[in-house]
Amino acid sequence: MKSVLDVQVSAYKNYYSKDPRTVNLLKWLNSDKYADKVLEVRKETDKSKRDSLKSQLPVITVSGLFDGRGSDKLIKHSGLIAIDIDYDHNRDIINFGDLKKEISKLDEIAYCGLSVSGNGYFCIIKIADPDDHISHFNAIYEDFKEWINIDQSCSDVSRLRGYSYDPEAYFNHDAETYSKKLESEKILLPESKLNQDLAYELSKVESLIKQIEQKGICILAPQSDGKGGYINYFENVMVSLFNTFGEKTAYNLFLRLCKVCLDTEFNDQKRYHRYSPESARKILDRLVQSDKNYKPSPFGKKTIASFYRLCKDLNITYKIDWKPYNDTIEFILDGREDYATYMLEENDLKVEYLVRAINEYIPKLSSDHKGKLISYKQKLTN
Repeated sequence: MKSVLDVQVSAYKNYYSKDPRTVNLLKWLNSDKYADKVLEVRKETDKSKRDSLKSQLPVITVSGLFDGRGSDKLIKHSGLIAIDIDYDHNRDIINFGDLKKEISKLDEIAYCGLSVSGNGYFCIIKIADPDDHISHFNAIYEDFKEWINIDQSCSDVSRLRGYSYDPEAYFNHDAETYSKKLESEKILLPESKLNQDLAYELSKVESLIKQIEQKGICILAPQSDGKGGYINYFENVMVSLFNTFGEKTAYNLFLRLCKVCLDTEFNDQKRYHRYSPESARKILDRLVQSDKNYKPSPFGKKTIASFYRLCKDLNITYKIDWKPYNDTIEFILDGREDYATYMLEENDLKVEYLVRAINEYIPKLSSDHKGKLISYKQKLTN
C-alpha cells in the first residue's frame, strides 16, 4: 500500500530561493544528504551563526507543489499539513524530550521528527479536504492546545520546512486521515480601519487575551470603584473594543473573554446570564445602532487604552522584544533583503511589528536608506 507520505512537493535550494523543483516527500524525509550540516547547526551556540547556517539548508513546502513562493503560487495541494512544536513555546512540558513518543500514539500522525535545531519537533498530518487547509489547521490547533502549543504560522499553506535530520524519526505510512474542521477565527477588520497601526493594536489585544485565557482570569467581573459603587467592566471592555476595532472584531474578541468567565468560577444561572453571548450581543447592538444614527455612545467614549489599563491592574502585561525586528531592518539597509525575509519567516516575526519598527527608523535615515526601507515596507503591505 502506498505511503501517505509518498507525494510530490516543492523544494528550494535555501530560504532565499524562489525557484522550486519537485521532490518526493518520503525520500526527502529519509535522506541523510545534509545530516552533517544539521549537526553543525545543533553544535553552534552563537544564535546569529546558527541562523546563518540554517538559512543555507534546502527547504520544502510540505503542503504542495508551487510555482514560486507564496500561497498564491500553489499548483496542487499534497493533502498534508506540517506543524511545528517549539520548546520555547512549551517550557511548561516537563517531559518535552519524550513528546515525540507521546505524539506518535495519535493515529493521524504520519511523521514526527526533530527540528533542525534539535530543540523541537515537526509533525505531518494527512487532511481530508486539501481545499480547506486553514479550517483543518484550526481544528488541529484546538485539539492540541490543551497540552501543546503549536506554531500558528503553520496555518500558511506555503509554509517552508527546512531540512532536518532525525535517525529515530517516527513514520506511520498508513496514518488515518484527519477530518475535523473549524471555521477560521481570524478576525476581519472593517475595511475603513484596515491599516498597519490597527493590526499592531489587534496583535497586542490578542496577546493579552491569550494570557487571560491561560490564567483563567475573568476581567469582566464588576469591581469596586473605591467609593461604595462598582465599575461595570462588562460594558467598559466591550465599548473599548468596539470603538477601536468595529463590530465584528469586537464581538469575536469579547466572546473569548466571556468564555473565560463562564469557564472559571461562574456557573450558576444568574451569572451565566451576565456573561452570556446574548448579553454581549445586546450591548453591541446598542453601540451599533448609536453609531449608525451618529449618536453618542450610550456607554461613553472609551478607547483601547481602557482595556490596557484594566489588564495592567490585573498584572496582565504585554512587552515586545524589538531586537529581532531591528536586526531585520539592519539586513534590509545592508542590501540583504533575502536574509531579512528569512529572519521574518524563521523567527515568526509579525509583519505589523516590523512595519511599525520601519516607520520608527525612516525619519532618522538618509534618502538612500529611506528608499530601501520604504521599498521593503511596500512589499510587506501589498
